[in-house]
Amino acid sequence: MSRSNSISLLVSSCDAYADLWPIFFQLWERYRGGWDLPLFLGANEQNYDNPDVVTLLSGPDSSWSEHMHRILEQVPGTYVLFLQEDFLLNREVDIKAFEEVFGQFDQQRGNSLEINLRGRQGPAVEGTWLRESNGQNLCSGLNATLWRKTFLQELVTSRGRSIWQVESDLREKLRQGCQGLFFLDETAPHILSYVESVKGGFWKRDALIFLEREGIKADLKRRPCPPAGKDWISKGIRSFLKARMRRRGWTG
Repeated sequence: MSRSNSISLLVSSCDAYADLWPIFFQLWERYRGGWDLPLFLGANEQNYDNPDVVTLLSGPDSSWSEHMHRILEQVPGTYVLFLQEDFLLNREVDIKAFEEVFGQFDQQRGNSLEINLRGRQGPAVEGTWLRESNGQNLCSGLNATLWRKTFLQELVTSRGRSIWQVESDLREKLRQGCQGLFFLDETAPHILSYVESVKGGFWKRDALIFLEREGIKADLKRRPCPPAGKDWISKGIRSFLKARMRRRGWTG
């Protein structure tokens, strides 16, 4: 891909979610549509045995911002396409659409582009599929996002921040007038589609149904799918399972 050869795909993860790695990359291979991006996986101390994926290690588990800062120092290229390890692709990537959107983003010297967030809330950038994220619409976050690497590095400079706190920091930047952050107009083509598969450390029921259709078996002993109800029995089951997972290092 001539215009996007400065992009690296970074899968944000940690050792506690290592059971998701083979599932993520199996589905990436199935649905990438020939998209030949350099693949990087952020982890703590555990390597992923896959010749097509470079595991980047940050050391013992720390805050999310410190972990990400150490990982980004090892990622080459000007841009980073950021995905979480539980964003499981469920249809083929539209590479042609991405190339077009990336060209528009690059021409605007953008800092961040939400790939899957679409709407009409912000000012349109003439002649593009881009819309501006600003302090009124706050249409930027840490989802499936294309980043200028230096901007993301600056965002995670503060130590001791969780991913949710970093996302709040980003939105505070928008309120203060930070520019160069975009999302897609509702008329833009869908570039990639995925199933968000984990919530609270547990498998989501619809994700398991999706994996069954794909012929992929999840390790439910390591990462269960308990009842999601608000009754005391369901809450008790989740608390018991979460404590067991935490003792075994199976949750972040």
